Amino acid sequence: MPPFGIMVTYSVSTARLPLAAPIRVSMIRAPRGLRHQPVGGKVIEIEKAIADHPAVTEAAVVAAPGPKWREVPKAYVGLKPGMTATAEELIAWCRKGLAHFKCPKEIEFGPLPRTATGKVRKNKLRARAQARPAPGTLQAGR
Repeated sequence: MPPFGIMVTYSVSTARLPLAAPIRVSMIRAPRGLRHQPVGGKVIEIEKAIADHPAVTEAAVVAAPGPKWREVPKAYVGLKPGMTATAEELIAWCRKGLAHFKCPKEIEFGPLPRTATGKVRKNKLRARAQARPAPGTLQAGR
């Protein structure tokens, strides 16, 4: 099996098809997790849009439960020292360059959890986003 992102080309036999030449089918193998990204497409695009803001030093986006759709983008943002930004300001910033449905619906500020090698621990951020109920949803017992 080739690594992720490698284009794989297969030849399909045309013995039963009325075509003169064999058909070549190409596909790109992608990691399984890409199918489970939040509504709006690739997370990298959303993270880059947020990170382009002058007050932002780092950003991570994960899927959070939404009231209308199954998942919505939620951003976790680290700000530069001495800089301030509000969630509304960052969402408006994202809407300049992204489609409306790709913009994060919630933004949480603070340091991002990291591994020993310095990578952002998105599994912890996903768990934190899943633990909090989506605004506008009903909860059992309340």
